[in-house]
Amino acid sequence: MPKIVVVVMHPMPRVWDALCERTCELAPFLEHIERAELKSRQTSDDGVTRCVHAWRARANVPALLAHHVDKGVLEWTGRTEWRAEVPESRWVVEPKSMKGAALCEALMRFSAAAGGRGTRVDLELALVGPQRMAGMQMLTNTLLATHFRKLVDAAAKLIEKR
Repeated sequence: MPKIVVVVMHPMPRVWDALCERTCELAPFLEHIERAELKSRQTSDDGVTRCVHAWRARANVPALLAHHVDKGVLEWTGRTEWRAEVPESRWVVEPKSMKGAALCEALMRFSAAAGGRGTRVDLELALVGPQRMAGMQMLTNTLLATHFRKLVDAAAKLIEKR
């Protein structure tokens, strides 16, 4: 299970808000994402907020080849949940190509950094979907870690925009 740490120089409440409450607003800051849409949001009586987001990546291939790209590889559902009083959120990613099965699960923890001027974001990532080859597992881990870093960078850009 890879563990990734990113520090962003914005206070924790603002980073938390961007990565949990305003997730879909990050899409314009991610060059590899075409769109993100909030499909549902519910807060249970016990204070757990659950969101479902639909994501679509850009096909970064020449136009001549674009129609050969399986759309299921470019689309996924992100399910997130958190409690307002606990500085962490859980994520599950379900690629459309996997027909409702999860590819990975993640736990994102937030803590103050740089004397409260920054935020440390720790991510524990677990691949739970079938990985047929060790090389594919390493590639998937690398892609997901890169996406996570870009997601945190997008949160910083969203915060700076406001």
